[in-house]
Amino acid sequence: MVLSLRKIEEPTVCFSLIIFLFHSQHLFTIPVTSFAPAERFSINCGSPSAGPQSLRFLLPEQVPYATARLSRSEFTYSFEVPEGQKFVRLFFYPAAYDNFDRSNALFSVKAGDHTLLKDFNASLTADNDDDPEQKVFREYCVNVEPGHRLNITFTPSSTNHPDAYAFINGIEVVAIPTNLYYKKAGDPALQLVNDENNRIRVDNNTALEMVYRINVGKDEIPAEQDTTGLLRDWHGVTGYGYAVMQTLQDLEDNDFDAKLIYPNDLLKDAAPEDVYLTAETSKDTMTWEFKVDSMFAYMIRLHFCELDQRVQKGERVFQILIADTVAEPQIDVLGTPKKQVRCPIEWN
Repeated sequence: MVLSLRKIEEPTVCFSLIIFLFHSQHLFTIPVTSFAPAERFSINCGSPSAGPQSLRFLLPEQVPYATARLSRSEFTYSFEVPEGQKFVRLFFYPAAYDNFDRSNALFSVKAGDHTLLKDFNASLTADNDDDPEQKVFREYCVNVEPGHRLNITFTPSSTNHPDAYAFINGIEVVAIPTNLYYKKAGDPALQLVNDENNRIRVDNNTALEMVYRINVGKDEIPAEQDTTGLLRDWHGVTGYGYAVMQTLQDLEDNDFDAKLIYPNDLLKDAAPEDVYLTAETSKDTMTWEFKVDSMFAYMIRLHFCELDQRVQKGERVFQILIADTVAEPQIDVLGTPKKQVRCPIEWN
């Protein structure tokens, strides 16, 4: 599995903006009680009953893209949620809505003090994406401090574009297990691959955007099949890799026990079981290639699980290169303390 998240902005405190939002006539207050770690809810924006739901939009298939909330003025959704780290997922369908020209959808989105999207051109983004259905999806990780609401604000970029408007089709908020993506206090900062003297802390003051989430050893795992309950979409590797690969299909003909052995509870939420129970292996170099924006820093998370009980410590050792730079000169999945066959690990 390859998971790439990018750090999008350090928070900036802006008291005047917060006060303005709480006095805005476009403020929608959505209370959410008993928001347990595995709980999730969705909002079908623009619907007459746009309140929170406990499950992802399942039927009909076009929801949450069937309706939209549109405005040439700033508006905010305000979620009363417990403190902690959350997924914020935004669903856009840049169609030609009544009295709103498709090309004028130009706006920014903030979650608390973090700018998630700046002067976002939804129609241009949809036209450049590979999705023939013209849908746009964005996923972020943010932290909600004690006593604070999760405010998601949409602001038209009307300063230089008088006809600009903002819109949103669907919003989904899912609680994340603590420190699933963030580092806890006292943990070492992440080292930049191409800069040994610089490190980046991924803590509660950081907002992350999910860029790629790839299941290397199998086809796509849709959100509804995420065994962790976090509703994460895992795309197949088609289109990202170029290498002659050999799967672990031969394991089915041997004594292959599909039961995973987790070293800690947090890794149970790191990925669905199918991510760890499938893999690609080759005696030659395997390479995956991703398009990224050079203006950001990226956290790359790799998931490993040795499945072949015939493999012993020191027999499957390899090197990891990122952007033609050696990120890990030697890694042995079975070579770390307490690691064994069918025991998932992650590498950041």
